Amino acid sequence: MNAMLANKYLAEGQTDRAVPIFEALAADEVQREQALYALLVCHAVQLRCRDVSDTVHRILSASPALDTGRIRQYGRRFPAEFIGGLRVRLGDLCRHADPGATVCTRMVLAELLEDETEAARCRRLIGAMEPAWTIR
Repeated sequence: MNAMLANKYLAEGQTDRAVPIFEALAADEVQREQALYALLVCHAVQLRCRDVSDTVHRILSASPALDTGRIRQYGRRFPAEFIGGLRVRLGDLCRHADPGATVCTRMVLAELLEDETEAARCRRLIGAMEPAWTIR
């Protein structure tokens, strides 16, 4: 039931309400990986770059690779207006923030938007900064 409610909040763009539920679900071994991907999306949408990076580390400690296909699935749940807002956030983030601190967030947003060019650019930057990470 909690997962359904958290996913409802996420799909409605109410990430502030979804995050605490997903955090609790991430503590559950059975739901951990799914909850971590949802947290990753929530943090990226909120432009919480440090939390995005920390969540990527948590995902990579639980699995051999970060699966961008799972991230893209979340983007298909959002209404068109919300996706439009993400495009603006991605543009603002790219213009106003330190690229080294935000590349993970930019990659997640680009994956949500299915922006192949930006996603590929971000994966290359991450590969240069974090060569041990596997992103597919």
